[in-house]
Amino acid sequence: MVTTSSVSLPQGTIEYHDSDPGGGPDAVVFVHGLLVDGSLWDGVVERMPARHRCIVLELPLGCHRVPLAEGADRTPAGVAALVADVLEALDLDGVTLVGNDTGGALCQWVAANRPERLARLVLTPCDSYDEFLPAIFRPLQWAARVPGALRLAIAPLRVRRLRRLPIAFGRLAKKPIPHVLGDRWVDAFLSDRRVRHDAVTFTAAPAVDPATWSVSTADHDGDGRDDLVLVNRAGTMTEVHALSAASGFTSYLLQTATALGPTGDDTWSVGG
Repeated sequence: MVTTSSVSLPQGTIEYHDSDPGGGPDAVVFVHGLLVDGSLWDGVVERMPARHRCIVLELPLGCHRVPLAEGADRTPAGVAALVADVLEALDLDGVTLVGNDTGGALCQWVAANRPERLARLVLTPCDSYDEFLPAIFRPLQWAARVPGALRLAIAPLRVRRLRRLPIAFGRLAKKPIPHVLGDRWVDAFLSDRRVRHDAVTFTAAPAVDPATWSVSTADHDGDGRDDLVLVNRAGTMTEVHALSAASGFTSYLLQTATALGPTGDDTWSVGG
C-alpha cells in the first residue's frame, strides 16, 4: 500500500509516496517533469512487481503542495541537487532513478554530479542535450521571465479541450490525459502564489551551458549496448561520466590528448 510521507531539508519540505516504507535502500525512484506532479507515475507504480520498492517524489515544479523555503535554490541545478539530497536523507543506495520530461534532465544532472547512490538510470522521453526546454516549449521559458506572464499562459488550460494543443499537453501523451489529473495540475499551479513562484523561478533560469556539458550515447565499454556518456570540459581537464547500459556507474578524469582510463576515484575537482 502506497503511503505519503515527507522529508525536511534546508531547502524545504519534500513530499514523497512510498510503496514499501521501511523497505530496502535499493528503491526505484520516479522523477516527474514541469507542471505535473507525482500522480504522473500512478499507473506505472501500480504495474510494478511487489518486490520493487517504488518512491515517487513531489518536486517543486508547479503542482506541489508545499512550497520551498525562502532562499532555496530553485534553478534546475538546485532542484536536481534536491533530488540527490532526498536520496541521501532517505538513506537510499543502489537506486534506479527514473525520469520523464523535465525530470529526465534533472536525473541526468544527478547522474553527472551526485552519482554515488545510483545503480541505474532510466530515461523515458525527456529533455536532453541542449534541448532544455525543448523548442516547442521555449515560449514558457520566455514567459517566465516576464512577471505574471506564465500564469496568463497557463490560465487558459482550465478549459479542458485546450490541453490537447501541441503547446500544452498534446505532444506529451499518446492518449488524452484524464481530466482529474489535468484539473489537479492546472489548479495547483494557478491557486497558490508560492507554488507558482517555485515553478516560475525554475522555468526562467538559464539551461546548463551546452559548451561546457554534453550528453550522448555510445558503446563506451564495448559490450554491444549503448551507454550514457556525460562530458564536462573545463580548461585542460575533461571530466567523463559513463553510465554503462544502466548497469553501473564509472567515472574518469583525463587531461586533453591523453588516453582514457579509470582513475578509481568518484570525487572530481575539475580545473585548468
